Amino acid sequence: MPTLARLSVTPLKGTLVHHPDELRLTDAGILGNRLFYLIDERGELFSGPDHGPLVRIRASYDASHERLGVGMPDGTEV
Repeated sequence: MPTLARLSVTPLKGTLVHHPDELRLTDAGILGNRLFYLIDERGELFSGPDHGPLVRIRASYDASHERLGVGMPDGTEV
């Protein structure tokens, strides 16, 4: 029988994934997972497989304040 070892989530597609101890699964999927994504100047998806350095960025989302936080590799928080 297959078992689940962990799930990888992030609020900003293509950035560093988190491995939370608990997740909320809804009919729409995992709550808070990949809510946001980046697009380039042509309006096309800008993601990790095409731009590896994105995986060094750590994103967080505070749903109660509707606030996306982004932590840069140099320690800067935006």
